Amino acid sequence: MQPIGGHVISYETWTGNGTSSALLLSRSRGELPSDARVRSFTVHGSSCAILILNSKRLAAALHGEGGGDVIVEFSSGKDSSSYKPRSVNDLLFSSGLIAGPTAQSC
Repeated sequence: MQPIGGHVISYETWTGNGTSSALLLSRSRGELPSDARVRSFTVHGSSCAILILNSKRLAAALHGEGGGDVIVEFSSGKDSSSYKPRSVNDLLFSSGLIAGPTAQSC
């Protein structure tokens, strides 16, 4: 967990082996305010998948910094170095405040 200015802007959660991407898409939205919307979900071959969510309420809480975006990296394997849609075990949540455009690839 990484807090800045009283806000958690990055954290990682282990989901356990065998959790499907579809279930985790829904679970990821539940981590954000209820107005969160999916901007994109992109699979990067067998490396990882990137989910980008956006929340206007989050943007307001962060005074517009990061634009309310949250980037969630989905990965699999012991060292989280691959991506298997039916066996995700690691989610890395990062605010757009620190992630920026480079976080949209693996």
